[in-house]
Amino acid sequence: MTNRLRVGPSITALTFHIPVNAFVFGVGQHTSWGGTVRATGQNIGMRDEAYFQQTGNYRELARMSGMVRVEPRSASDSVPTRGDSGGPIFTEMGQHATFLGVHSTSVVNQGRTTFWYFSPYIHAVNHFTPRTTP
Repeated sequence: MTNRLRVGPSITALTFHIPVNAFVFGVGQHTSWGGTVRATGQNIGMRDEAYFQQTGNYRELARMSGMVRVEPRSASDSVPTRGDSGGPIFTEMGQHATFLGVHSTSVVNQGRTTFWYFSPYIHAVNHFTPRTTP
């Protein structure tokens, strides 16, 4: 396990505080991306897309609470894709990154990601601690 992110900086700190309008970054298996925090404490339902493809009806699989909603700055910004879930979300200052949480899901409308969500670190603090280098 490493604290070095694929895009360059190392995670040097952890925080539970995520201010609205902060610019955050994410790194997944396939892409790296950024966006602006628009809301915290969001409760979202996860839909069964396979069921929708078969029946044309939505079925909720699970409900996630306390999520952070992030909006890409523009339509041309890089956004998370399938397989990027579980990647770290962080803020960046030079070569130092502060861990905020873990990427969870994206909302896609008409082929464009309009929002993406992450689970803040405060929800996972009892399950793992990311490695940091002061």
